Amino acid sequence: MLNNILNIQEYKPHLSGEIKCMNCGHKWIGVSPLLERGEIDYLECPNCHFMKGYYNYPIEPKDGEIIFKCPCGGECFTLMVNGARCMQCGCTTELSEVYEEYNA
Repeated sequence: MLNNILNIQEYKPHLSGEIKCMNCGHKWIGVSPLLERGEIDYLECPNCHFMKGYYNYPIEPKDGEIIFKCPCGGECFTLMVNGARCMQCGCTTELSEVYEEYNA
């Protein structure tokens, strides 16, 4: 029996969804409370235990919307004038090279 089940009512408001580790690439489904001003902390990866888990889509894109995806598979970016810097691998890529159509 799992011993880490929490009462979600004690942690509202919250986010839930697919989480991906920027260290090892492990994906899982998780829930976390929102902090002040709607911010969230990085989450601990259950695989490598680094605090580098982030929500892939805190707000899901609609079908057919364009999303950005790095050649390494990363989907979290810092946008800059000269392109998008992937938070997973650190490379900077032109925006025209990282977008794709989202199909849920």
